[in-house]
Amino acid sequence: MPLLLVSALLLLLGLPGAAVAAAPRPDRAHGGASVGNATERRLACIQRAEVEIARAPDKDAWRVTTTHAFKRDVAHFFCAREPEKQVVLELGIFKGHSTAVLASIFAKVISVDVSPEYTHDAARHSPNRKNIVFMALDTYLTDWSFLCANRVDVA
Repeated sequence: MPLLLVSALLLLLGLPGAAVAAAPRPDRAHGGASVGNATERRLACIQRAEVEIARAPDKDAWRVTTTHAFKRDVAHFFCAREPEKQVVLELGIFKGHSTAVLASIFAKVISVDVSPEYTHDAARHSPNRKNIVFMALDTYLTDWSFLCANRVDVA
């Protein structure tokens, strides 16, 4: 897949800009058997995301989160693009509600926050998710070169 900008996810993550690329990965990222055709995979992906969206507070109930509608837009956008083969980098995770949605969509989520408390809260929000890596670090003060060892398709 060619390199492209994904402004919707960047807004979710609070980033001014980043690039997206895809590389092949196994189709069994979510623990089940491969789903047949593209339409079935897309619908299964959206259904997994909806479960996590329903668990998250909406913006009208908690102003520091994104809306359910925005999370749905992210799910619909990426579920049509073989996310079960992609790794997403999330910067700024707060309580992990969006992290859980991303984990229901993507093969792997690398979630980074400056606050160790937020990474622990987010981990408690998704205790059974094996496809999330939580990292507490200051992205302004820390050298990002360690991320070069990880493939990131969406940031």
